[in-house]
Amino acid sequence: MRKVLTTAVVAAAFASTAAYAADLKMVTKAPPAPVVESPWDVAFGAWLASDYNFRGVTQSAHQPAVGTYFEPRYNINKDLQLYIGAGGASIDFPNHAAAEIDFYGGIRPTFGKLALDFGVWYYWYPGGQCFNTGFAGCNASLLNGNVVKADVSFWEVYGKATYNLTDAFSFGGSLYYSPSVLNSGADGEYLAGTAKYVLPSNL
Repeated sequence: MRKVLTTAVVAAAFASTAAYAADLKMVTKAPPAPVVESPWDVAFGAWLASDYNFRGVTQSAHQPAVGTYFEPRYNINKDLQLYIGAGGASIDFPNHAAAEIDFYGGIRPTFGKLALDFGVWYYWYPGGQCFNTGFAGCNASLLNGNVVKADVSFWEVYGKATYNLTDAFSFGGSLYYSPSVLNSGADGEYLAGTAKYVLPSNL
């Protein structure tokens, strides 16, 4: 009886020691390495249109146009993003400018469901010719009698706001201002409103 009892005690002690060793192994196991997300992001794309319209005015003389853009972004945190971008589009202007080249940059803060966007945009139209603007070396007037500068490049500042009411529905507005639209010397403001509804994925 004593021999059996001693064997049982030894077996129990061994089992207890083994269980403790297993627990110790689990406790001292190295935690998984944290996932490090890069603060950098990039957006890019291209488009094809039957008529390139900019705020209701054709930029391609009612002909097809193509464009592209590239936008690096830096996320300071989940609620604040900095960005710069460049893009290009084919155009057909009266001054025969070669293309529209865009440079822009800004900041996008987010406050809960409200997303804001503030920035500056430069529209560059290289390779243009002047038509009877009073400058030396200009061409004769256009067929409709209008005049045009060789360089119609200009810049503007903008502010945008979007409120995400639900995951599917959002609405907002934007305001743009330039002190010299199309390098005309005349200032201009453009105000727009937006609303978006995302259909369910099963549709």
